[in-house]
Amino acid sequence: MFMEIYQMKKQGFKIRRIARKLGISRTTVYKYLENRQKKWLSGWPLHG
Repeated sequence: MFMEIYQMKKQGFKIRRIARKLGISRTTVYKYLENRQKKWLSGWPLHG
């Protein structure tokens, strides 16, 4: 799920559109993106 969200965000999709397309809440989209950013900042690999 994360890769779909990340790719759509990278392509310029708005959070609301990502949520609607994937059938999840905007809050969930934010959580995925925020969680990934925290992992990246702490040194986790960006793939996967």
